[in-house]
Amino acid sequence: MKENTDITDTVPAFATVAQQFQATIDSIEAKNLEHQSVAKGRAQQKAVNEDELVDSLVTIGSLLYVLAVQTGDKALQESVKVTESMLKKMRDVDLLNRANTIYNYAQNQATELVNYGMDEAALTSLGEKIETFSSALEDTEVGAAEKTAARQALSEAFDQTDHALYDMLDPLMEIFRTSYADYYNQYVSARVIKDL
Repeated sequence: MKENTDITDTVPAFATVAQQFQATIDSIEAKNLEHQSVAKGRAQQKAVNEDELVDSLVTIGSLLYVLAVQTGDKALQESVKVTESMLKKMRDVDLLNRANTIYNYAQNQATELVNYGMDEAALTSLGEKIETFSSALEDTEVGAAEKTAARQALSEAFDQTDHALYDMLDPLMEIFRTSYADYYNQYVSARVIKDL
């Protein structure tokens, strides 16, 4: 249609519908970009926050574990024994719970942990990383809702495009069947859906 505006412009109604159709195509492209990118940035940021949290948890959890072994505190050993792979396999909620458990134990044992190389800055940093990761989880949930809304908007844009194509452009093309047969045949050929 873009290559044959000299023909389509001879029928003002067709030109108007063609512009509406192009607007729906542009809308699909914009909504598709939105759909693809809406949650991507949040997910990447959450992954970065998770890696930083896991690093701190492994360090502080290991110090607490050694303290628990030396004091014979079996319950503490079970609660704070962590590895990087174990933490990375956890669901987000479970990781957050384990992080809070380790943080609380570390706060309670802060004085003893100084002898193991943990200072107040490390504990403060862990608390901040827990808070950041928790916020990232909330942002990811918001992103998922936004992605669903973008998918719905994309679906609606496709419906509008189908309506313009099937209910307006296709019937209006019949005006050119005989007067511009080559153009009409190109249009009909382009409309054939090829099964790839």
